[in-house]
Amino acid sequence: MTLVNDALPADALPDNQHRPCRDARYALGYSEELNVCRELLDRNLEAGRADRPAICHKGQTWTYAVLSDRVNRLANALIANGLKPGDRVLLHLLNVPEFVETWLAVLRIGGVVVATVPLLGPRELQYIIEQTEPACLVTSSELRPLFGEFTPQLGMCIVVGKDCTGELAYEDLLLGASYGHLAVRTAAEDVAIIAYTSGTTGRPKGTIHTHGDLLAVADTYAQEVLTPRSEDRFAGHSPFAFTYALGALLLFPFRFGASVILESSPFDPVRWLEMIAREHPTLLFATPTSCRLFMEDSACRRKTTWRTVRAVVSAGQKLPPTTSLQWKQVTGVDVLDGCGSTEMLHIWISQRRNEAIDGCTGRLVRLYDATLLDDAGQAIREQEAEGVIALRGPTGARYWRSPNCQSESVRNGWTLPGDRFRRDQEGRYWHIARTDDLIVTGGYKVAPSEVEEVIMQHPFVREVIVVGVADDLRGQVVKAMVTLRGGVKPGESTGRAIQEYVRREIAHFKCPRSIQIVEAIPRTPTGKPDRRRFANDLA
Repeated sequence: MTLVNDALPADALPDNQHRPCRDARYALGYSEELNVCRELLDRNLEAGRADRPAICHKGQTWTYAVLSDRVNRLANALIANGLKPGDRVLLHLLNVPEFVETWLAVLRIGGVVVATVPLLGPRELQYIIEQTEPACLVTSSELRPLFGEFTPQLGMCIVVGKDCTGELAYEDLLLGASYGHLAVRTAAEDVAIIAYTSGTTGRPKGTIHTHGDLLAVADTYAQEVLTPRSEDRFAGHSPFAFTYALGALLLFPFRFGASVILESSPFDPVRWLEMIAREHPTLLFATPTSCRLFMEDSACRRKTTWRTVRAVVSAGQKLPPTTSLQWKQVTGVDVLDGCGSTEMLHIWISQRRNEAIDGCTGRLVRLYDATLLDDAGQAIREQEAEGVIALRGPTGARYWRSPNCQSESVRNGWTLPGDRFRRDQEGRYWHIARTDDLIVTGGYKVAPSEVEEVIMQHPFVREVIVVGVADDLRGQVVKAMVTLRGGVKPGESTGRAIQEYVRREIAHFKCPRSIQIVEAIPRTPTGKPDRRRFANDLA
């Protein structure tokens, strides 16, 4: 039974030859028929949590009963307006309750969610619209103007907010719809979402995840590493379209009957520290950059700020050892590094509480298996080794309408997410670099993160990004871009001081040939440092 998959375009899914091995999913015991909205919403009502908080936003609380009522009404409204199983819905919203409601309602009726980052521009949105052919757009009145020229391609448009002239108003749809709606009988293997990569390695790619995949990351990573409880309050600043945030702020809290605190304003460390002290989250999802920004404010040093937080998760970038060490000293709270990917949906290697070693990414998450490949693509037999990681587990890379990406990323059932690791005798993994980030200068391989870690230890530096730039003699040379701490004056002498410090600390071939001082590091729409853009600017 594949109600959704049978309705998708013929070229949407990868062929059987290049699909990843996901046999580990059978260990989770899911039935063939599975609808993730029923599992995340209806199951909580059946467990007696109707009056428990599900969403907290701007001083208001949505209980599970309220959320269920709104999701059911929206599901009926979407059906009444012609939406069918397999139809794609483009979801372009900030981290607001309407995102959660729409996401659940679309999956409830067998639709496919295509969530996009609010910072995307018209050119990027046009590419996604052409690839996925959405039957419906759900956005806000503030973001609606981005889609003006694409309106003929979008079909139905639903707008959240007060200014909805000529469009379907979100709240009006809910008010006019009936309540009752049984979840469509979708299959565990039916496509549920198309998640787009951040584009750090080129044009963003649509990755496919099923109803079963969405539960699997909650029942492996979240259950094992976070040990969630229904009393937990989840919080995080990454946008929902980033699968890291989708797990942290939707899949995980609702899978375990907990609640989520949503913040839709642009990330500001001072405001977030105030929110943490006021709203009392227990699990916070962050990035190395946001952790460093938090530590610049005095409120971060107050133990009362962190009195309810039992763990902070860091992902999206490699967590430098100096950052994790300083964080524990300043806050007293564990920060758990992890490595995941959009292709695999969420985190597949993670640190555990009371086991974390500074600089170590951690161990494999339950039900995930890994092997390291040498430069020739052959599996390395030794336990202690360094190479490109290949993965198998309950999730795996499947690309939407991208057969070339599929054949490159999946080999003999193993997914290659594009990361280089070192594995020690105890089975711990240490992230070295993205394979496409490695700099080869004069025959030597340089991991940008290693150079960045050294530069970050200089007292002038607030943030840094390192790239390789083409060079006729050496193939590539190392260059760096930095932002400075408050009170430090930019200038040639400042750059030279940083450069001389690095030269004393590491091999000369790793030392940046130049250091560019800027006001802000370029970033992708998902907030990651944009190495490609920096390298292109220097080319």
